[in-house]
Amino acid sequence: MFTTPVRRAASLVRAQYGPHINGKFVEGSGSSIPVLNPATNQPITSVTSASPSDVASAITSAQEIFNAGTWSRAPVLERSKALTRLARLLEARVGDLAEVESLQTGRTIREMKVQLGRLPEWIDYFAALVRTQQGFVAPTQGPLLNYVTRVPLGVVAQITPFNHPLLIAVKKIAPALAAGNSVIVKPSELAPITVLEFAELAVEAGIPASALQILPGGPETGQAIVSDPRLRKVDVTAGTAAGRAIGSTVGKNLASYTAELGGKAPIVVFGDADLEASVNGASHGT
Repeated sequence: MFTTPVRRAASLVRAQYGPHINGKFVEGSGSSIPVLNPATNQPITSVTSASPSDVASAITSAQEIFNAGTWSRAPVLERSKALTRLARLLEARVGDLAEVESLQTGRTIREMKVQLGRLPEWIDYFAALVRTQQGFVAPTQGPLLNYVTRVPLGVVAQITPFNHPLLIAVKKIAPALAAGNSVIVKPSELAPITVLEFAELAVEAGIPASALQILPGGPETGQAIVSDPRLRKVDVTAGTAAGRAIGSTVGKNLASYTAELGGKAPIVVFGDADLEASVNGASHGT
């Protein structure tokens, strides 16, 4: 039987999700994947995968808006204000999103509330950073002008895992958007809900529709994304084997690649340890 908090979290979830393309949910033409509550193995909702054709369409839209300069060449103050609005909208939804995050990952609500509570700060940080970022003129000899300025890369893709869905997504999305890139995110098919809901907040905050698109799905979706030669960077958090495979694909297109792979955190508990304190520390870091 569901507890009251689980029922409430389930009530915050849509009956069906699809890719978030061009600022709205679309049906998607890929397969339907059930999203399960790992505590009960019961379905929470289902999500329609982004098919290779959906992926191609989303990347085309992302490239078009980048080339148009709607976001990529927008004044830094405009981008900063939009990100600040996004941070405030996320702040107002942290409680609800933490409950959904707990529901789809099986992690404790205590952990999720603390974890998600920090995410608006991260967005605020990059909103401030882009507003204060300056280029510089390097010293040279002779009648030369040598200067350095930062420009967005273009269309970038981010592959995020099941264990910290929104945390890791925001960590990647915030700096990429602040810099003016068009961002494609593939959340884990096991826990995509909060990342898809985050896209709705981005639209409400005034971030252009094609500047952030969420393409849920499994390996077929991921392969279609990372193999597209229009991508200028891929950032992935995954297992080591997946990271090697993705890196090999991305390298063929000479795109930039960042990977966080296969981290482990073993704990040894000796016989004379305080078991309750050990479990609490392992579960919550306190």
